Amino acid sequence: MPSITFHKVAALPTTLEPGALYFVQNGAFAEAYLSTLTGEPRAIGNSAMVNALIVEALSSLPSGGAPILFVADIAARNALVPSLTQAALVRVQDASADVGINAGGALYAWNPAGMTWIKLAEDESMDLGSMANQDANNVAIGGGVINNTVMDGGFF
Repeated sequence: MPSITFHKVAALPTTLEPGALYFVQNGAFAEAYLSTLTGEPRAIGNSAMVNALIVEALSSLPSGGAPILFVADIAARNALVPSLTQAALVRVQDASADVGINAGGALYAWNPAGMTWIKLAEDESMDLGSMANQDANNVAIGGGVINNTVMDGGFF
């Protein structure tokens, strides 16, 4: 049965032991490399690989950032699709046609790579309650109440 050797090193050696696993120190991280039976390194999710994936994912964004568009409803948002050639943020005033939203608006991102909408935020999840229900000691947030004495007591 073949065995595997583990190495903890500060830098990846130029010549690797065949069939070995190397842990390479990289600041606060450790990168992993597995050598083939001929001693060729194969990265296992190292920083360079992660950074390359991030760069690839961000390449669809315009250099000046994604534009923010404002529309009345989901139908108007969907009507934008043929004209969208890059990533965009769209604020929908009445998003109630979205299955997950009962009332209010939402913020969506257009993903040109997947040709899909991604819901980023909705008004319902940001319900801060009515200002009329608040006083100096109690703050209503989303149907619950935070007592000011707790906030003054060092918890926040």
